[in-house]
Order: sequence, then C-alpha cells, then structure tokens
Amino acid sequence: MQKTIVIPRLGKDGTPILFLPQDAANYGRIVCYSHIGQHSEADVAYYTNDTKPDKINACADLIREYENLGEKTESIIRKRLNWDMLSWRR
Repeated sequence: MQKTIVIPRLGKDGTPILFLPQDAANYGRIVCYSHIGQHSEADVAYYTNDTKPDKINACADLIREYENLGEKTESIIRKRLNWDMLSWRR
C-alpha cells in the first residue's frame, strides 16, 4: 500500500481540498485534489493565501475517496505544509 502525505484544507467558499506536496509538480506549484477526476496543480500562493486549515474535519469524505482511487493509498495527514515536502524542493 502506497503512503502519501495529505494536507486537508478548505477553500474560501468552504470547499474541501487535499494538497499532495510529494506528488510531482512544476516549480512553484503543488498538486491538489478536490473530487474524482479533479487532480490539478495550484500555485503555492493559492495554498497560502486562499485556503485555511480544515479544523472541522470537512475533508474526511474526500480523504476516503482519494484513498480508494485505483491503487489503494494510505494518507498521512499533516496540518501544515513544510516547504521541504514539495517535490520541486528535493
């Protein structure tokens, strides 16, 4: 089973978003996931300025959905981004 670091956040409108800092992304960007088929890259400034920590566990269903896509994945939940986690910083 693959293990992936996941950072659950909420958009300004309360939309649950998962950030996947270890997934390969272009410089200055971070992979995010919001629903099946909704993998994309976001600017790190979006993560910093336009999302907030999920303190109410609103991302729980989204985490389960992500863990059950294709190859089973175990999420390692982190509360904040450590810049050294980013694929382009390694």
